[in-house]
Amino acid sequence: RFQGTNLIVDSLTANYGLVPVAIAGIVAAGTNFDLEQARFDLVTNVQPVAVANVVSALEQELGQKVVLPVAIAGEVKADAKLTGTAAQPILAGTIASTKPATVDRLQLNNISTNFQLERGRMAQTPTPNSQSLALTLSDILVVPAAGGKIGGKGEVDIGLGSDNSRSGLVFDLQAENV
Repeated sequence: RFQGTNLIVDSLTANYGLVPVAIAGIVAAGTNFDLEQARFDLVTNVQPVAVANVVSALEQELGQKVVLPVAIAGEVKADAKLTGTAAQPILAGTIASTKPATVDRLQLNNISTNFQLERGRMAQTPTPNSQSLALTLSDILVVPAAGGKIGGKGEVDIGLGSDNSRSGLVFDLQAENV
């Protein structure tokens, strides 16, 4: 529904491929409904979904096969908030496993992290660049089935588009009783 130049989303349920998403909040379109200058204040929720379905949705979006460096099986849920503008959106929230998971051959009882995904910023090159994404992870917690825990933080830089785009990752992890 509209309220002035704002689009109010009371409750919207949709699928991103095989990923069910619930959305609520406000899109402030501003004067003349200029969507390029629209500001987001949306809350999103992804109910438990298989990791394979998330990868499938990404493949559909990218139009190419996504090859993970190791096999991953499990189920995750997410709660996030989309803020910023259409040109500079920021998606931040939490992701957590809902059932035991397998990464490569490692059995994990729990995986959770806070995240923030931004377009146009890379840790190695903090100047704006629309051909990149930065995924920042904090409060990472991994609990192996064999015992102990792994915690920490990290950042993944994702170069998009041209062959000259740079990607990379940096993580700071600590393991206890593993």
